[in-house]
Amino acid sequence: MADGRRNHGGHSTAGYTGRKPKEDKKLIAEKLSPLQDDAIKALKIGISE
Repeated sequence: MADGRRNHGGHSTAGYTGRKPKEDKKLIAEKLSPLQDDAIKALKIGISE
């Protein structure tokens, strides 16, 4: 194709293709949830300064 569409990468065979599983998102959310209160406090301090 003249517009170079075939050069955009398409898919990979490295095993990292497509959408990440929902379980990964859930684990990340569980790891970050204890930090939520501290993050909100830091944001409020940053906004007030």
